[in-house]
Amino acid sequence: MLVVHGWTGEASFMTAIAEPIRRAGYRVVLFDLPAHGLSGEHSTNLIECARATAIIGRHFGPLSAIVAHSFGGMISLVAVEGHAPMPHALAVPRIVLVACPNRLSKVTGEFGEHWGLDSAGRRAFEARLERVSGRPLSCFTVVKLLRATGCAALVVHDREDREVSFDCAEEIASKTENSELLTYSGFGHRNILFAPPVARMIVSYLLRAEDIAEQRVYTVSAA
Repeated sequence: MLVVHGWTGEASFMTAIAEPIRRAGYRVVLFDLPAHGLSGEHSTNLIECARATAIIGRHFGPLSAIVAHSFGGMISLVAVEGHAPMPHALAVPRIVLVACPNRLSKVTGEFGEHWGLDSAGRRAFEARLERVSGRPLSCFTVVKLLRATGCAALVVHDREDREVSFDCAEEIASKTENSELLTYSGFGHRNILFAPPVARMIVSYLLRAEDIAEQRVYTVSAA
C-alpha cells in the first residue's frame, strides 16, 4: 500500500492514516516527494513528483492501492497513467483520494493568486508546466486520469474544506465510474488526516475491495 502526501506536506503527516492500514495487515510505504520533507531537494513539479511515485511504487509493488492526500492524488494518478515522460505505468487497481482537487488549472490559478502573479506570470508558469509534461494543462484533471487508468476510487472530502472546495469531490465522484463519495464536516483540509473515523472508513473500504477482488478470482477459478 502506497501512502502519498500532498503539496507542501511530508510523509510524517500521513502516519495517522497509515498506521490503521498497517494494523489491518498491509505493508505500508510512505515517502517524501522531491523537495518535501527530508528529500533534500529544493524545487520540484508535478511530473518529477509523479516520476518518483512511479519508481517507488514499482520498487515496492505490486500495490493493492494508493492512499493520497490533496495534490498527492493527482500526482499518484499521473504515475498510474504512465503517459510520457513517465518511465512506466504504475499498476494499481484502486485509489483513495482525500481532499483532492480535480483540475490542475484551478490549482495553478490559486497558486498564482496566492503569490501575486499577474496574467502574464500565470501564463508563463502554466506554459512551463506544459513543456515539462509534454501536453496541455487541460489533460490534468482527476476525472480524466481516473477514466484513463480505470482505477476504482474512494473520494473522501470535508464539506468545510477551505483549501480544496467540496465541489471538486462531487465532480470527481459524479463523473467517474467505480467511485464512491465519503463526506465529513468539521475536519477541514488537513485535520481530516488525523480523524479516527476517516481512517476507519478508509480501512473498511480497502478491506471490502480486497474481499470483492478475492471473490471474483474464486468465481473465475471455480468456473
